[in-house]
Amino acid sequence: MSATLTTVDRTGMTVDEIYEELVAKIGEYTPAFELRVQAELAWEVNQLKRQRNAVILGHNYMEPALFHSVPDFVGDSLDLSRKAAATDKDVIVFCGVKFMAETAKILNPSRTVLLPSLKAGCSLAASITADDVRALKARFPACRWSPTSTPTLTSRPKATSAAPAATRPQWSSRWAPTP
Repeated sequence: MSATLTTVDRTGMTVDEIYEELVAKIGEYTPAFELRVQAELAWEVNQLKRQRNAVILGHNYMEPALFHSVPDFVGDSLDLSRKAAATDKDVIVFCGVKFMAETAKILNPSRTVLLPSLKAGCSLAASITADDVRALKARFPACRWSPTSTPTLTSRPKATSAAPAATRPQWSSRWAPTP
């Protein structure tokens, strides 16, 4: 089941309207002065989004006030990448971690994809490198299978683990996904 929600188009909202929406959503947990500052920042981001013909994809790693005031779509990494693939916007801003922005770029090679924080990382994605995948292939050369990767890896291990179509195993009934 998809966790993605379409959010309200906030590009026409005033700072006060964004502030009131934030108070309603997270005011119980966040001081009013902080929400005011975040509303002002969100207003500026929303204006830039309209000017630059951008879509903003928000993963739940985002700071809560911005999560509730800036993204056009929120959800899990794979579903957000699918939203990125379907967009007609010139710029994709992926508010998540590096592998998410890389996936969006792979799916949209002609579009500009931005990652707001270059320090945003994922311990799972960092746990295997392209060299690790090559080492596995060298250690088990007789295997007709190729290591596979999850969407949560960076692009280098994904590219290294890809098998030519002719060597990819077919699903057996034992491993076939259930509908």
